[in-house]
Amino acid sequence: MIISGCEKGTFTGLTVFTGVTPGMKIQTTEIFGPVVLCIMKANSLNEAIQIINNQSIWQ
Repeated sequence: MIISGCEKGTFTGLTVFTGVTPGMKIQTTEIFGPVVLCIMKANSLNEAIQIINNQSIWQ
């Protein structure tokens, strides 16, 4: 892949992680790299709110 402006260098595209579950290291630890987001699945709105509220960033 050739990225405009990076023809002579290395370009690493963004990474999206799916299938992330509460407690996974990728979900709880800041990592170095071009990670745009981690996607977690919730079975209901209430479960999604609970996952968000349990994030250590909010505590």
